Amino acid sequence: MDDKMILLYRYIRGSHCHGISTKQSDVDYGGVFLLPNWTLLSVLPDSYKDEIADEKHDDTMWELNKFTRLLATSNPTVLESLFVDDSFHVDMNPAFRVFIKNRDHFLTKECFKPFGHYAAAQIRKARGLNKMINQPILERKTPIDFCYITYGNDTKPVREWLEINKLTEDQISLAKLNHSRDAYAVFIYPGGFCKPNGNDVHVNNLPKGLTAVGTLFFNKDAYTVHCKDYKNQKEWEAQRNPVRYESNLGKSYDAKNMSECIRLIRTCTEIANGETYKVNRKGIDADFLLHVRAHGFEYEELMDIANTDIEKMEHAIEYSSIPDTIDRGMVDSLMLDIRNKLG
Repeated sequence: MDDKMILLYRYIRGSHCHGISTKQSDVDYGGVFLLPNWTLLSVLPDSYKDEIADEKHDDTMWELNKFTRLLATSNPTVLESLFVDDSFHVDMNPAFRVFIKNRDHFLTKECFKPFGHYAAAQIRKARGLNKMINQPILERKTPIDFCYITYGNDTKPVREWLEINKLTEDQISLAKLNHSRDAYAVFIYPGGFCKPNGNDVHVNNLPKGLTAVGTLFFNKDAYTVHCKDYKNQKEWEAQRNPVRYESNLGKSYDAKNMSECIRLIRTCTEIANGETYKVNRKGIDADFLLHVRAHGFEYEELMDIANTDIEKMEHAIEYSSIPDTIDRGMVDSLMLDIRNKLG
């Protein structure tokens, strides 16, 4: 933090405050800081930053304005910061205690959507990561790998067709077919149709009188999906936690994501029932969540448990009697009170 920032709050977050940490768990921190009021209006470059985070966003701090905006949207991660046990408070400016004292006012029906949607995202993430873990994309393919040529009453991959006809790619040229998407007439004529590092096939100028020997189809949609999946794979490989990666090898789901999903579903149910935000799961379901994180269930078995929990959550939401919305005037008042005192 630079010298013009005031630390308002710093706390331990993640698995430690949830009561489900393991020996491999890192200690992650969250927090809130205050910048002088003038930085909100300044045109000076970099005078105002609404967030400070490390590369993986394990340690994240929000400027008071952003923190307040996220609270007003019932962001689960930010809302959690007000309900962690006191033992996980690292630093707290006395002025910030007004948020802790008023934290129950943020438990409204507006929590249901972000909690429920986030939990559903965790389920998709748990299954989606399975492919990257156990069926990784080892190399980026090129457009020619998604090209097919008519062969008899069927089609064959271009590479196979070229081999059958003892041809190479540079001995073939294409001409665009009218009224057809990504379809081309194929001619045995030097020119080639796939440029190195290109993302599409290309046509060449051809002399008149040539006879097409077939039709080529470029599955451009499949190529686009492949490129996106490959990019996601490489980004994930660069950012993944090595210990977590090893623990998920050969499994059918990402254990940490599934544990997080079920924790959020159950937390949402408790809030809907008028209970508080129970961040620390010790004495509630910490042992179960740790069993999930240890891959103690088969994926289908775990999904049955998750679906049962979702049904309970939906029932609690339907009959919930907690307040409908957050009083945004109150939220503004809390934020402005701190700014007037310290900003």
